[in-house]
Amino acid sequence: MLLLCSPHNPVCRAWTAEELLRVIDICKRNDIYLIADEIHMDFVFNAKHIPLGTLTDYDKLAVCTSPSKTFNMAGLKMANIFIPDENMRKAFTRRSKSQCGIIPNNPLSIAGIEAAYASGDKWLEEVKRYIWENFCFVDNYIKQYLPALRMTRPEATYLAWIDFSGTGLRGKELSVFLREKAKIALDEGSVFGKNSEGYARINLATDRTVVKECLDRIRDNLAK
Repeated sequence: MLLLCSPHNPVCRAWTAEELLRVIDICKRNDIYLIADEIHMDFVFNAKHIPLGTLTDYDKLAVCTSPSKTFNMAGLKMANIFIPDENMRKAFTRRSKSQCGIIPNNPLSIAGIEAAYASGDKWLEEVKRYIWENFCFVDNYIKQYLPALRMTRPEATYLAWIDFSGTGLRGKELSVFLREKAKIALDEGSVFGKNSEGYARINLATDRTVVKECLDRIRDNLAK
């Protein structure tokens, strides 16, 4: 099984059609189930999200989405799994009820999701604009005050992927610096794999004053 994050978290990529078709081809040639996590699909900037299901009729494909990221509704515990193949869909339904603990949606969740999808366009447009402005703010701040850091060019998500390797900090040293010195709790790159030990992830779906405070603490403590 291959679990594909599209758009990608944490590296902020919106995959191109060519890249996605190459992944599909690899899965087909090796008879691999392909599960696409498209939960960040509504947060794409200067790029285009391409739903995997529009590119293939592969019978071992499932696509997972949810309004929880888009509308900040994770507490309603509702998501979607699109399984085009009938046999695979029946098998999933059978096992999800008996072994996975998936429960039916409650009326409050259904009403909330319907309202978000039917009336949330304007709100989402404003949120995306604010998040993009946060990305620009972080990029400018780093260039001006934190030249040893680098931010990955964002194409999607609301998560800034910051490279701290220019400071000489990575792994446990970076963790100690962020948590014990700067007093900020970021998602450290080490949780995503060994090759990400010099990175940290900052959630930009918040007020800009919070983002600035986070960056100020990093700047002030690096200067000590």
